[in-house]
Amino acid sequence: KSDIGAVAVNAAASVEIAKTAKADTVAVNAAAEVTNNGAVKNLEVNAAAKVSNTGTVTNLTANAPAEVSNTGKVTTLTANDAVKVDNKGTISKAEVKADDVILDGKKPTTVDVAPGTKNPTNSDGKEIKDNTNSGSAPSVAYYTVAFNTDGGSEVASQSVVSGGKASVPAEPTRDGYVFYGWALD
Repeated sequence: KSDIGAVAVNAAASVEIAKTAKADTVAVNAAAEVTNNGAVKNLEVNAAAKVSNTGTVTNLTANAPAEVSNTGKVTTLTANDAVKVDNKGTISKAEVKADDVILDGKKPTTVDVAPGTKNPTNSDGKEIKDNTNSGSAPSVAYYTVAFNTDGGSEVASQSVVSGGKASVPAEPTRDGYVFYGWALD
């Protein structure tokens, strides 16, 4: 196996990474065609390019419009710009941080859409929804628990999350009476 460290593609070219090659970083800085058959830790697309992956990529980051064909394995795809992905392999996580992202083929296991960003679609326009809830907090129901002291001193009400329990409040006081405990009404 050959360890090729870092590769920068700075001019229009056709670049192929061999099946036995391992690269730490491949930066595509020009309109190019890049084919990865090996193992790449970080594949950065910084210019309009065509990328084909049949090997493994740990982090594929699209910082410019790109076309990506994947029949291999991508751990994390980060779309910082409009990217079109044809996935026939595996993408564990797609982080969508730009509008106009197209995800065709097999849906990534996790689709995480940044707040304020449109959900990606497939080429037919069908929306692919965020399945992490990171774009918005899930709604949680709260209930107000009020305490009836039957003429005794006031006890503050409590806001309790659905399925939760109220805390035992302070005992109320009333001249001439003894407090024996709370009852559920």
